[in-house]
Parts: sequence; structure tokens; C-alpha cells
Amino acid sequence: MLNKECDICKLSLCLWCGKEKNELLLATRQNEEWCNNNSVGVVANYEPCDKCAEGHKLGVWLIEASETPLSKGQPEMQEGIYPTGRNWVVKKEAFDIDSPIAFVTEESAKEMGLYGVPDTDTEDKPKEV
Repeated sequence: MLNKECDICKLSLCLWCGKEKNELLLATRQNEEWCNNNSVGVVANYEPCDKCAEGHKLGVWLIEASETPLSKGQPEMQEGIYPTGRNWVVKKEAFDIDSPIAFVTEESAKEMGLYGVPDTDTEDKPKEV
């Protein structure tokens, strides 16, 4: 039996693919209204699910981000970076960077032609850019 102060369970969802992660979240009664409005599950953090994490290792993980929060109370992923949820994995040869992760704006993603390419949750291979 759960504690009366923490008796609301929700499934954690992956921000990157929208699928369920193998995590249960406990919410306090203080957050009951918020939890009830998110009936299926909630995105609790920016950590990818196991499948997304494996896919991100195949190339450079491009994360579309904004410099301002997309919703009230959205936490930063890094200082001044708020992910939109759109992301792609592209071949390392397409970028001259050492980092396995790069942030792009919506405008940059469109200029690179990524908006016509499915997000990473639909394929297991890096994208041709």
C-alpha cells in the first residue's frame, strides 16, 4: 500500500519517442490535479528510454531546442536550453564536431532539411543529411 502523501502512480514517458519507459513515478497529493490531467503518463526528465539511448550512439544526436521555455515551468536541459522534443540522429561525417550531441534551432533544422526526415523513433539508422 502506498503512503497517503504519495499515492498517485504514473508511467514515465520518453520525451524523445513518446513511448513508456520502465519507470513508475509517485506524485504527492500536492500535484494531484496535474497528475490527473496527464492520464496516460508523464515526461519526468530528459533521459532517453533504453531504445532511444542506443539509437543516439549511432551518430550525432541533434536536439531541437529553444532559448525560452515552451511551457510554464519547463526545466532547462542545460543552461538556457529547452528541448522541443524533436530530435534526429545523423551520421557523424555530416558534422565537424567532437561532441555526440548538438543542439539546433527549429530554423536550423528546417534549413538542414530535417523536417522532411522522420524523428529517430521511427528508424534505427542515422539519417543521411
